[in-house]
Amino acid sequence: IGVGVGPASMAPWQDDCSPGCDPVLDAVFDRLFEMDIAGRLVGWLAKSATPNEEFTTWTVTLRPGVVMHDGTPLESSIIEQMWTVQQTGGAAAELARTAGLISVRAVDELTVVYELAEPLSTFPSLLATPALGMVFEPAATVDPQRFANAPVGSGPYVVIASDPDGDVALVRFDQYWHDNESSAPASTYDELRFEVEPSPSLRLAGLAGGRFDLIAGDDLRVDDQSGLTVHTAAASGASVLVFDTNQPPFDDLRVRSGLALAADRQTASDAMGGTPATQWFEPGSASFSAEVAAAVQRDVDVGLELIDQYVEDPGRSDGRQPGEPIAVEVLCATDHPLGDHLSSVIAAWTDSPAISVSVRRAEAADVQEAVVGAPGAFEGTFGVACWWAGTRDDAVLDLQAFAGPPATSPANVTDFYDQVIAQQLLDARSASGADLTALLTSVARSLSDNAVTIPVSHQVATVAAEAAVTGLGTVSTPEGAILGGADAGALRWHSIAPRGV
Repeated sequence: IGVGVGPASMAPWQDDCSPGCDPVLDAVFDRLFEMDIAGRLVGWLAKSATPNEEFTTWTVTLRPGVVMHDGTPLESSIIEQMWTVQQTGGAAAELARTAGLISVRAVDELTVVYELAEPLSTFPSLLATPALGMVFEPAATVDPQRFANAPVGSGPYVVIASDPDGDVALVRFDQYWHDNESSAPASTYDELRFEVEPSPSLRLAGLAGGRFDLIAGDDLRVDDQSGLTVHTAAASGASVLVFDTNQPPFDDLRVRSGLALAADRQTASDAMGGTPATQWFEPGSASFSAEVAAAVQRDVDVGLELIDQYVEDPGRSDGRQPGEPIAVEVLCATDHPLGDHLSSVIAAWTDSPAISVSVRRAEAADVQEAVVGAPGAFEGTFGVACWWAGTRDDAVLDLQAFAGPPATSPANVTDFYDQVIAQQLLDARSASGADLTALLTSVARSLSDNAVTIPVSHQVATVAAEAAVTGLGTVSTPEGAILGGADAGALRWHSIAPRGV
């Protein structure tokens, strides 16, 4: 299998994993929960999650009959011991802090209780993330180097070799629980070998030339080619442009709205191999709002008219004389996917005599410092920047972090704060069903109306294989729920096999 990037670590609690390295970890580790094709949470290693009335306590029931790679039965004590490791730092500790998770305890052999310091009605979605949801043998982490070379999970394959370049070799786990519970045929691949090939064109060539049997990544563009089986799914989050609303002229809604209306999402997302974004959350996600999508339409004429109104305003905030063009510098990291396609997004800006546009590319660390600001201050120094949004796998936490008080919220890079939005998100932590949907839709609409970001494109995770390969994106739980999404539906190795075998 050719992948664009290998995992930075085989310890899922330590590092955020891009969609490019998810296939490797998903071969080794199963998650407690997954998402189905409707964006709803369904059980995987866990069968259910039940809250108390306040959504501060969640009782999770594990699936019986699951065995870890070292032969240890999966019991609630393992989940409790995992919490000790997850608190040591990295992605899991940060996610737990944001969620307000304070304790994890085993009640009986298959029951685990998660305690939160404050309500969170969406908490189980965090148990579908690599950081908090992937199950590992905590005893095996006593020797970090050994765990790095031979991690112990409960997934369909066991690591037998790995190297610093990210290449990983695995053999099939013959006690995999899903093979016993599912009516679907077990995979007939006895061995998987992941090889890192950063170039998407070389991955495609490797598939055509026989170097690879499958290729995966969020940077692949696979046209309709004879002889290939292709599966695609929208990845979580969006590539966006963000405004510093404290910096003139972006402190004026006319400027932000005008630039947003004139931006070309379609051309840029097509070039990136993604889908146009109208909001942070991808179509098919439980947090996606059809109302917001319908309200976001490109209208270059209206957008440039708003810019002209600001330019001719004697009281304009940037201190320039009426009639002078506004100055727009777009800051973009050298490794951000928007960077190579900015000319498409901002074509109408550069064509307008009312807008003086410049683009500055910089290393990711320099962009981070300019946008977020120094630790403790959180005061960025930028105008417009390429950024990411909606990547925490939980809409409430994503939006709370982004819309929090600027002085104490490093994720609020726009410095836009609205007390009504803050209260709605606080209420959302205790809401569910239609009430939760209504609150999230209202927040998304408010952020869109205030044009604090320009969502541009959702990445698309692609898997391409020889025609002889079956089972891509057709995974179901033993209870019959069909999985979906880039992480859950694209690659589940126990379901993939050569045709006719």
